[in-house]
Amino acid sequence: MDYNRNDTITQELKAKFNLNVQIKDPQSRLFLKGYFKSDSEIHSSRFDKDDIMLALGCSNGQVCVYDLTRSEKTAFYTYLSSKSNMKLPCTALRWFSSEKSTKMRQVLISANTDGTIMYKNVKTDSTIYQFKEEDDNEVYCIDALKNQLATCGKDCKVRVYDIEAQTLQATLEAIQWVQPGHNNKLFSVKIVPYEKNLVISGGWDQNLVIWDLRQKCQAGCIVGPKIAGDTIDIREGTILTGANRMSEQLQIWDLGTQKLIENIKWDEKVDSAGAFIYGSQFGKGKGYCVGGVAHGTNEFKMFDRIKGSYKEAMQLGGFNKGLYTMDFANTSNKCVIGGGDGICLMLAIVPNKDQ
Repeated sequence: MDYNRNDTITQELKAKFNLNVQIKDPQSRLFLKGYFKSDSEIHSSRFDKDDIMLALGCSNGQVCVYDLTRSEKTAFYTYLSSKSNMKLPCTALRWFSSEKSTKMRQVLISANTDGTIMYKNVKTDSTIYQFKEEDDNEVYCIDALKNQLATCGKDCKVRVYDIEAQTLQATLEAIQWVQPGHNNKLFSVKIVPYEKNLVISGGWDQNLVIWDLRQKCQAGCIVGPKIAGDTIDIREGTILTGANRMSEQLQIWDLGTQKLIENIKWDEKVDSAGAFIYGSQFGKGKGYCVGGVAHGTNEFKMFDRIKGSYKEAMQLGGFNKGLYTMDFANTSNKCVIGGGDGICLMLAIVPNKDQ
């Protein structure tokens, strides 16, 4: 996978990639800060906490890590199944950095479809720890917060691990006649940032389950969103969901009451937009924005909160294939998007006056 660093204005972005660019805010412009090319689909992406490193995971098992300050690839590895020696897709990525152990600083955690979780030190390019979940589970999504790692996938269970101790803390699952839970594949999991005892999961069964780690049971449930990618996020007591369906794709929910706060219209002109969401997030900066990537319409959109509700601010479409992953930077106005055509774009939206 190659990395090309560039700063181009909107018209050049259109010409280079033959994309459709629409920016609703006349005071802003879209800039391409860099792009990455792969021979396979890009399924996952993640900035590290300082936005110095960017990791990309692909359908052929490749994981590439880039140092954005030096415009170069710093780590590269391909996961091979221990059973078949096949290249299996990397489905999810998260960064972890220990305050106690130097060995566990700048660690990239990756998940694969055969249920393998790998901890990789990108500085030394060494594998610190690797394990495989039981019952031939396929892992589709992970989340890491402080010293906790949550995983979910094919077997409808959510598992929570202690990262440094490398131990399983809890397995959260439905128990017949005793405890409700999930009954289909799970594709998104989120540890609540300000309440580490709460974990949210969602998948094909259209149930968004809120789990309490103290009781190891369900604490709440939201019925509706069909989740098919890393599309659950949380900010200040509100949950964002990105659904894999024809309409009502982006929704905001109240964590405490589990009630719907807002439907964010993907397309203001039609009720059924045909955009199937595979990645969505709240912006991580001071302002309030939401981003989403879609298959079907093959586009990326950003929405700004204006007078209490979210309105479309920017659209980037015309990709040949669907988009499957996105990530907002932690300390800047950048974001990355990638998908089926093997291209990952690093973008920035900035006011005209700043350029």
